[in-house]
Amino acid sequence: MNLGNRLEIVAPYDNAVELDQDTRLPVHRFKYSFVDQWNIMGHAKALEGDNTLKAGAYFLIIPYLITGTFELLRSTKRNRSEAIHAHWSIPNGLIGLIVSKIRRIPYIVSLHGSDIFVSKKNYLFGAINKMVLKNAKAITACSQELYGYSQANGGSGRTHLIAWGADPNIYIPVSDKRILREQAGVPKDGLIISALGRLVPKKGFNVLIEAFAKADTTKNTYLLIGGSGPQDTTLRRLAENLGVTDRVIFPGPIAWRDTPNFLNIGDIFVLPSIRDPHGNMDGLPTVLLEAMSCGQACIASDIGGVHLVVKHTKNGLLVRESSVEDLIVALNKLIKDRKLCSELGRAARRSIMDTFNWDNVSVKIREILN
Repeated sequence: MNLGNRLEIVAPYDNAVELDQDTRLPVHRFKYSFVDQWNIMGHAKALEGDNTLKAGAYFLIIPYLITGTFELLRSTKRNRSEAIHAHWSIPNGLIGLIVSKIRRIPYIVSLHGSDIFVSKKNYLFGAINKMVLKNAKAITACSQELYGYSQANGGSGRTHLIAWGADPNIYIPVSDKRILREQAGVPKDGLIISALGRLVPKKGFNVLIEAFAKADTTKNTYLLIGGSGPQDTTLRRLAENLGVTDRVIFPGPIAWRDTPNFLNIGDIFVLPSIRDPHGNMDGLPTVLLEAMSCGQACIASDIGGVHLVVKHTKNGLLVRESSVEDLIVALNKLIKDRKLCSELGRAARRSIMDTFNWDNVSVKIREILN
């Protein structure tokens, strides 16, 4: 959808990310370190297990803020920008605040989760975050928790609860999964349960593996967990200890452009997110919406903003976070009732087509900017 606005993206450099050729928008990436491997202030790379800031990241904060600010100043001058939309209040919201003061244009901030988690753990970050929220013309939050935090910390009366979306023209259901499974090197026959995300505690993959091991599965039922992260060895060892290592497959990291195919490989998609021991949790993982758009029957933890998009037994199944027992019941239900799988998958796809898509989100953001 073209709403008639001219947009440019300013984002940190990351040598492992190759997203820019997939967008029709101009993207300007800024380097804040001469060493490629030290450009880690993005895509959750600055966090250790998604719960603590890596020691080296503290030395990169000032270079990041300086180079990011100069790049945004150049972009806003070049385009005579009328507004700034910052994603993550820390650190990008601060850059938005600085440039908005210099250019005398408003900015809005979208909260995603880890930015608020980090702010709660560090007094200085918390003070900066409150300043960012207080000066923003508007804030968007993708969960009630983030909405409540914003309301209580400077964003009162200017915070909007907005669920994210997926692109139904990219994430399209595939009826014949055999070719995709063959290309991915997974069994062509049988039932495949899939999950996708960073292998970190808050994703709850340990809960999923334990539930899979205890559910009413057969030798032709497989669990496919895509992604990479610090818990890789731990999760593999858990599968081995539970005796399901031959049916739990770890294909490694999945490139963004390959996610539509990956999400179409399985029959059931599971989002087992939890609040990790440090208190960090997801806001509203986009991968859930993308799986729904692919027509997957989805099981998801009732955490963060998940219940904004998944209506229990209507377009998916909700389970209590961290509950192995709930997840076993939900898995057994879908494993035994393939008709229900199909019905939930079709309903999930309709939810994305009708409501939770980026066109609708863009209209809401544009209304806020106007």
